[in-house]
Amino acid sequence: MIAFTFNGAASRLDERRHLVADETNAIGTAYLRIDVLPADVQPVLRDKFSQYVDARIAFYRNLSSAPKAKENLSRAAVLQHEIWALAVAGSQKAASPAVMTLVLSALNEMIDMTTRRTVALESHPPSIIFAMLGILVLSCSMIAGDVMAGSGARHWLQMLVFAVMMTIVLYVILDIEYPGMGLTTVETVDSVLIELRQSMR
Repeated sequence: MIAFTFNGAASRLDERRHLVADETNAIGTAYLRIDVLPADVQPVLRDKFSQYVDARIAFYRNLSSAPKAKENLSRAAVLQHEIWALAVAGSQKAASPAVMTLVLSALNEMIDMTTRRTVALESHPPSIIFAMLGILVLSCSMIAGDVMAGSGARHWLQMLVFAVMMTIVLYVILDIEYPGMGLTTVETVDSVLIELRQSMR
């Protein structure tokens, strides 16, 4: 049960890291395609993109604080709508179906990636799995304690090692399952998003 839960948590963490690169590529592609829009639309759109990436970075940096994370997520959603409206207006002004397809398809992919990353962050095992892990640890502790009681001697080292190892294993599983809440983060991978933001200056 522990191995199954740990493997699932590690797989989900790896998927989240891949999605960071996918989102960065999607934003970068959409940003570059602003070049095909009329010149008077480009400065405003570039500014909105910069604000959008700032909001996305702030969202991931504040995952441990639900109110701040929600605020930044809402801010990013508002900016998405503004970017889309400006891009549509710019595409219509360009009066070219090819430009509209090129720009709007890239924006659509960028918006879709936001949804994918949000869903990935919220994908966790059912609560019953964590409850079963807790019951498993308590049951093993009870059995080990019963065996030691029958032997007539207390092995403090074994008791300490068992308690520490079970605590560490459960902590690592929860830490990997909820990156950004503890020691495990995707910050090193999110650096590519930060680099993209810096390139927008």
